[in-house]
Amino acid sequence: MTRRGAIAEFEKASRVSAMIKFPRWNRDLVSILVELEPVADLTNRKTSPISPDEPFLTGDDPGDHEACWALADLLRTEGYVAIISPSSARQGNKNLNIYLDGLAGNIKLRDGGDRIPI
Repeated sequence: MTRRGAIAEFEKASRVSAMIKFPRWNRDLVSILVELEPVADLTNRKTSPISPDEPFLTGDDPGDHEACWALADLLRTEGYVAIISPSSARQGNKNLNIYLDGLAGNIKLRDGGDRIPI
């Protein structure tokens, strides 16, 4: 995820969730280093099980969310621990969605060293 993409995702989440109740000036964008496998990359035309251009991947209505959840459930049953998906908040950016349903044996998170006030 890029810095601009992360800020766009934060702004979108602030608009549509209870986060709007909390002061924005107390927030930092913090980087993390992630090592995990296997990951389903829905942005890669060669390896994605569906077209990266499927409208529901970046849609915001309840039907889009249901389709994304169903796809995530399917991919998780196939053993994927994370999904790279296109960002709906900023075109051309990607999100990493990590699923911790049990033991996180194949997942490692570390401090990425960056801390940026937003």
